[in-house]
Amino acid sequence: MIIADREPRTAREWFRAQIIRLWCGLPETAASARTGGYLLAGTITVSCADREETYQAGDASYMTPGHVPAAEAGTEFIQFSPAEQLAETVAAMRANAQRTAQGG
Repeated sequence: MIIADREPRTAREWFRAQIIRLWCGLPETAASARTGGYLLAGTITVSCADREETYQAGDASYMTPGHVPAAEAGTEFIQFSPAEQLAETVAAMRANAQRTAQGG
């Protein structure tokens, strides 16, 4: 996977590249559900259209629709999203994962 014409150099770049591949077909190729959560360990950086936010262990988070998260290696978190909004994201991820597994 190439990001910006180069290979990912960090775990966070790799994670972001993988999640974007799974979110193809969603609006803005980003999470369509608003998401609340709590970070147990590690760091997550969230890119939104107008800002970037970083959460660390012990932080509570709120991510608006259209966010793209990138987790550092070893990150552990709990997330909560409205079921209907999350269903759209999960359906796209499943379809894209299946297409990738079939070599597409």
